[in-house]
Amino acid sequence: MIKHIEIKDCLGFTLRGYLDLPDNAKRIVVFFHGYTGNLTEHNDHFKLLSRMLSKENIASLRMCYAGNGESDGAFYDSNFANNLIDCKAMLDYAKNELKFDDICLLGFSMGGLLACCSANYIPITKIVLWSAAVPDYDHWKKHYEAYRAMPNGKRYFLGREVDERLYETTNLLHPIEEAKKFQGEVLIYQGRIDQAVPFEQAIKYNEAFKNSTLKIIENCTHGYDQYEFQKEILDGSLNFLKS
Repeated sequence: MIKHIEIKDCLGFTLRGYLDLPDNAKRIVVFFHGYTGNLTEHNDHFKLLSRMLSKENIASLRMCYAGNGESDGAFYDSNFANNLIDCKAMLDYAKNELKFDDICLLGFSMGGLLACCSANYIPITKIVLWSAAVPDYDHWKKHYEAYRAMPNGKRYFLGREVDERLYETTNLLHPIEEAKKFQGEVLIYQGRIDQAVPFEQAIKYNEAFKNSTLKIIENCTHGYDQYEFQKEILDGSLNFLKS
């Protein structure tokens, strides 16, 4: 059963998304989307995998961070620190409201970074990372300064306004350190020719986790746009999450 849900984060924003809750589901997968992404994600990857999980009697929770999609807030409210707050609100909902003890994470791009930062917030069974980013202050500051300056002091990027918190909050996240403490199984996918997240970042995560499997897909870019690439990450993630 798929239903629309709303939860409120500790900053007062209402987050909106979907809960797919099959009868008698014992496991739930919480999805964390990427920068400028949303609860369906690029090429509907999240929506497609959610449907596949449901057929295996696995629940899923997909929500937009504040400032994204239909959730409250403006996009400039969406920064690394606030996004992490929203990820933890989703996990609190899965554990405390839905009463799941078996909780898995799946994060894409920036969502993979946030999944790693959330790995030890509550007991997590498994983690799947698709093109997980590593926070880089200088990288994000350079991007921010390249965006068009607005009269209100913010910057303009693809129809959205951002402020300095976009890069300043990168220093608050420590995904590699959290990865080193995580005891569960991890599956990592990464495109070899990803221009947004270099494949070397996947290697860093693979080295940090104690029990991880790294799958680098040759000739694959950030979005897993080709049919065979999409099929590989969806089928592989499904098999990993249902085992």
